[in-house]
Amino acid sequence: MNNARYLRNNWILAGISTLGTVWFPFNASACGLALLFAMDVSLSIDDTEYQLQSRGMAMALQQADVQQVIGSVPGGVAMSVLQWSGGGEQFVTLPWTLVSDPTEIDSFAAKIMVMPRMFVGDTAPGSALEYGVVLHDSNPWTCARLVIDLSGDGSQNTGYDTGVASRLAVNYGITVNGLAILGSDRRIVQFFIRNVVRGPKSFLETTNGFEDFEEAFHKKLLREIPLELAELSD
Repeated sequence: MNNARYLRNNWILAGISTLGTVWFPFNASACGLALLFAMDVSLSIDDTEYQLQSRGMAMALQQADVQQVIGSVPGGVAMSVLQWSGGGEQFVTLPWTLVSDPTEIDSFAAKIMVMPRMFVGDTAPGSALEYGVVLHDSNPWTCARLVIDLSGDGSQNTGYDTGVASRLAVNYGITVNGLAILGSDRRIVQFFIRNVVRGPKSFLETTNGFEDFEEAFHKKLLREIPLELAELSD
């Protein structure tokens, strides 16, 4: 058994009482990259901003250059979307889906475009990261690299400690990247740098408000996925 996976399972099973019953299928297939998009839907984000966020994600994935790099990843890219808000508010809107060609990517993007909003609550990015570790372990594909992409427009005001959660994710082989949405919270960039972004080749992308979310998400994907190609071609 892979030692990292064994350790992850032990930690996750220890926390199962707080997260509910989770089924971990046997991971028999391989992929190049697992990307979990952890999307902030807390109270500071209104319905228009939620639509800009979800539409921006979908439109970025439909760009030809993004689809080209995804298609170049050996084994494809497994993607999932998690909506998060307060300490006990996490919901998997789109489960793990393996994509490699434009048809598959467009289908995934179309589902993002019409996702219903699940929460309007407090801001608990640490709890979202903790939940993300569980989701990565439940991925039916074994992937060469594991990433949580956490986007948000505010600092933590409840839930599991964000810095602790991001370090735990790294301990279990997961890189945490961030997309900070600049706005009313002037501490957001420093919060992400100090508490969120962790792991090999991790980085922070920023966007000047929700109107520019698509452009920032597009840049993030192009910056992120080619890293996987370079590693696999070594």
